[in-house]
Amino acid sequence: MNRKYIIALTVACALFMQVLDTTVLGTALPTIAMAFGESVVRLHLAMTAYLLAVVVFMPLSGWLADRWGARAIFQGAVGVFTVSSIACGLANDLDTLVLARIAQGAGGAMMVPVGRLVLIRSVPKSEFVRATVWVTTPASIAPILGPVLGGVMSTYASWRWIFWINIPVGVIGILMAALFMDNSCENKVTRFDTRGFILAGSGFFGLVYTLEMFNEGMLSFGVIMITALCSIAAIGVYVLHARRRSDPIVNVALLAIPTFRASLVGGTLFRSGVGATPFLLPLMLQTGLDHDPVQAGGIMTFIALGALAMKGFAERLLRRYGFRKAICRAALLGAFMVAACAFFTRQTPWWIIIVVMLASGCSRSLLFTGINALIYSDVATKDYGSATGFFSLIQQFSWLFGIGLGAAALTLAQTVNDARTPSLSDFHSVFLGVALLTASSALIFMRIDRTAGHNLIRGRPPEPCRKE
Repeated sequence: MNRKYIIALTVACALFMQVLDTTVLGTALPTIAMAFGESVVRLHLAMTAYLLAVVVFMPLSGWLADRWGARAIFQGAVGVFTVSSIACGLANDLDTLVLARIAQGAGGAMMVPVGRLVLIRSVPKSEFVRATVWVTTPASIAPILGPVLGGVMSTYASWRWIFWINIPVGVIGILMAALFMDNSCENKVTRFDTRGFILAGSGFFGLVYTLEMFNEGMLSFGVIMITALCSIAAIGVYVLHARRRSDPIVNVALLAIPTFRASLVGGTLFRSGVGATPFLLPLMLQTGLDHDPVQAGGIMTFIALGALAMKGFAERLLRRYGFRKAICRAALLGAFMVAACAFFTRQTPWWIIIVVMLASGCSRSLLFTGINALIYSDVATKDYGSATGFFSLIQQFSWLFGIGLGAAALTLAQTVNDARTPSLSDFHSVFLGVALLTASSALIFMRIDRTAGHNLIRGRPPEPCRKE
C-alpha cells in the first residue's frame, strides 16, 4: 500500500477512536450513574468536561506541531488520550472520572487536528480529497458501532470496557505513526501567543459551558445571558488582538481567502443545522412517534450508513461537477432531508424514514468531504497548521451549537404552547426552522468560484460552466 494512504489510515485510527468514544459513552451513562450512586444529570459533567477541554486546547494544536513536530505531537496526543481512557475505566467516583475526561479531552483536542496536518503535509494537493476519504471512512463506522457497543458492554460486561476498547486502537496508532510518519515542522516558529490563547480559550470555553448548562437547565436564564455575553466579548477582544499581531494563536487573517472563508462559514451554518438532528430526531421518534430506544437508535444508524456509502463516490462527484456545484447540491439536499423530518407522523411507513436517513447521510458525507479538502485549496503551506487548528475549533463548536440551538428551539416551542412536554407539532416546527438554517449554507457556497478546488483532485477538471 502507498505510504500516504497508510498515513491516512493512521490518522483514521485517531478519528475512529475519538468518534467511538463519544458515541459509546452516551449509551452507558445510566449504568455509570448507578455504579457511582449519582444522577444521570450529574453524570453529564463527564461529557461536558471533555468538550470544554477540547475547545480550550484545540487552538494549541497547530503551534505545538510547528514547534515540536507533527508526528511527535500526534503520538503524544494519542498517548494522552489512551492513558486517560485507562484512567476513565479505573475511576470509582464522578470527580475522578471528570478529571480523567479533561485529560482525555486535551489529548483529543490535538490528536485529530495534528493528524490531519500530518496528512496534508504528506500528500500533494491533487490527492487531498482521496486522502480525506481514506481518513473519514473508518470514522463513519464508529457511530454505527458506538451505541451498540455501549449497550452490550454496559449490560453484559462492565461499563469500564467502553473506555478500555480505546487501548488497542491507540497503541496501533502510535506504532503506525512511528513507522510511517515524518516529524514535519516549520523551520521558523513564532513566539507563543499567550494573551491570544487566554482570550480565545476563555471565550470558546464560556460559550460551550453556556450551551451545555442551558441544555441541562442547571443555570438561571440571567446567569446564562451574562456568561454568553462575556464569552462573546472575550472573542471580540481576541479578534482585535489577532489583527494587531503577526502570529496569533488562531489566525483570523485566513478568512480573507475566499475558499477558506466559504468552507468555514458555510460549513458552520450547515453543521449547526444538521447538528441539531442527533438531539431532535431520537427524541421525536420516542416521545412523538412512540418508538422504543432500540428502534430509534436503529433508525439513526442509517444516517451513518448513508455517509459510509457516499465515501466511494465523493471524489468522482466532485471531479464531475466541481466543488461549487457538488457542495451546493449537497447542502440543499441535506436541508431538504431535515425538512422532511417535519412531516413524519405515526402513519409514516418505516421505509420512507429510512430513505430520508440514508439520503441525509449521503448529503452530509459529500459536503464534509468537499469542504474538508477545500479549506486548504488556496492556503499557503506555511499556514497549514493555523488553518487546521482554526477550522477544527470552529468545526467542533458548530456541532455543539447545533445541539444547543435544537434544545433552545424546542424549549421555545413548548413555552409558546404552554406545554410540559414537547408535542409532535413542536418538533415539526423546529425541524422546519433548522432546515432553513441548513439551507442558508448554500448561499455561502454559491459564492465559491466555479474553478475552486481544481487543484485538489487528480484527473481532468470539470468542463467550464456556461456563463452565468
